[in-house]
Amino acid sequence: MNTKEIGVVVLFVGVVFFIAGATFLLDKALMVAGNILLIVGILFLIKTKTIYIFSYEKIQGILLFLFGFFILFFKYVFIGFLFESVGIFYLFYDKIPTFKGILRGVVYKIFRYMR
Repeated sequence: MNTKEIGVVVLFVGVVFFIAGATFLLDKALMVAGNILLIVGILFLIKTKTIYIFSYEKIQGILLFLFGFFILFFKYVFIGFLFESVGIFYLFYDKIPTFKGILRGVVYKIFRYMR
């Protein structure tokens, strides 16, 4: 497995944890674990291009995501989830075509191996 495939798997597990946390009456522990796995998965997908995240133009997305992440620890899970979602959107809206291409390639490989 290369780093892109590992990133997709970790990202998928993070989404599963996050959805499970939302399903089980907004369970804080599962949602925090899902958030951490989402961050790690995204970092695996974009590898060395993480420097652009910390640029001055992305400060609004960084602050919204971190604010939502810390709100989760104070038992305001739904509000924290909303802030995190908006923060992630602001951070990665210009990378959406890249993620689509990566996911298409991984899904194609999976279907090719299933034949």
